[in-house]
Amino acid sequence: MTRPDPYVPLSVGDCLRPSTANIDRREKWLAYRGLASLRAYLPVKADRRLVDYYLHDAGGGWQTGRLEEGEVLNIDCGVLAMALTRDDLYEDVAPPPA
Repeated sequence: MTRPDPYVPLSVGDCLRPSTANIDRREKWLAYRGLASLRAYLPVKADRRLVDYYLHDAGGGWQTGRLEEGEVLNIDCGVLAMALTRDDLYEDVAPPPA
């Protein structure tokens, strides 16, 4: 396997703040999915433990879902493979005020 260019993204995690979440989900996602190198996009909510995911499949489409509590999301980007849980993504993050 050839090594990818070190300056192109394979995966992107995006912290969604309540004030910009709609713009992030719409405009950033349109830009991100146009990146040929991108294999995974994870918009992560800042105000609650909610993570959606978009995984680029072999057929050129995108598989979407929501990372549930206790679930492990396996991301394979060729030279980079990760297994993530919501706890991993929110490690060291204080829960939002009630």
